[in-house]
Amino acid sequence: MKFNNIINITYFLILVFCKINFCFAEDLTIVKIVSCHSPPYFFYEDNKFKGSEVELLALIFRYMNINYNFYITDCNDAIQKTKVGYYSILLHNNINKNDSSNLLSSDSIFQMNLVFFRKKFDYTQSFLKNITIGIPSGYSDTNLKKNKNYHLVSISGNNNYLNALLKVYFNEIDYFLCDQITCEYVIDKYKNKFPELNRIERRTTQLYEKLSRNAYFSKISSINKERFYEFNYVLKKIKNTYAYKNILNKYNIRNN
Repeated sequence: MKFNNIINITYFLILVFCKINFCFAEDLTIVKIVSCHSPPYFFYEDNKFKGSEVELLALIFRYMNINYNFYITDCNDAIQKTKVGYYSILLHNNINKNDSSNLLSSDSIFQMNLVFFRKKFDYTQSFLKNITIGIPSGYSDTNLKKNKNYHLVSISGNNNYLNALLKVYFNEIDYFLCDQITCEYVIDKYKNKFPELNRIERRTTQLYEKLSRNAYFSKISSINKERFYEFNYVLKKIKNTYAYKNILNKYNIRNN
């Protein structure tokens, strides 16, 4: 009797072990791609993932013959979970060196055109000695840092661009350094719900450091490292096609 129980328990454990391994192997065939809410590059609307990156990655992974799922979460959560391998690929702006451990950065997917956004007709900034500037997550400019009149504040979290623009209106920050098409998209989308956004204007600026959208691959899996090199190869090929240019035109992205 005891012998039969031992056999049954052993058989049960083998089944569980096989099931766990089967599920793990099955998950490896599906690439988990994560980003935070960053329209028009990546966003979730009407129960669908949309944006320039969604369309571009569909082209790339079709060529690579890879199945994938998209996810959206808080920016910091997305970075940390990609570093430990929970997600395979992170779509994000340039991220700092501390966060880049265990991550492989692809070539630039889209170049971002950075400008300052400020409150309309607010000339008090001209007389301020200490100007507070909100900067997007991952951005670093040595010239901004060296200027003693500037106090830089990193803006992160869900809907961070909307929150930053509202902070500009309510004088919590004086300027927001933003990708032009992103902030124009956010203003146009939310200006009826938040009329304060109608009083935000763009001010051009010359900055030496560029900001881009990249795909960051987790180093945890050796399979993922192989995907990284193939991804970069395919990305370079696709960036020379009309399909890529059509995506740029559709979302008004200027890669300059």
